Amino acid sequence: MVTLALLSSWKGVRQRTGLFHFQILWAAASLAGVFMALDLFLFYFFFEMMLVPFFFLIVLWARATPPGRPQVFIYTQAGGLLMLISIVRCTSCTAGVRRLHL
Repeated sequence: MVTLALLSSWKGVRQRTGLFHFQILWAAASLAGVFMALDLFLFYFFFEMMLVPFFFLIVLWARATPPGRPQVFIYTQAGGLLMLISIVRCTSCTAGVRRLHL
């Protein structure tokens, strides 16, 4: 993902290149955390952490229409809130059940 993102933006990003590369690195690190998480709460943490650089990448460097930019972040935050409620509900329902630890 990182290689493809950097190669596709090789000539497109002319301003704030350091910030752009930092956002790509932050997104890649949090994406790795999402796939390596062994706990639901860590998965949720890395998922939410991944939204921050994607928000800045969309707002600062996307060429989409301005009304569509905040909607992406709002919808993913709403989905993340629903996921948090589901995780809390599932863990509260299975509090007395023995779990398999990896």
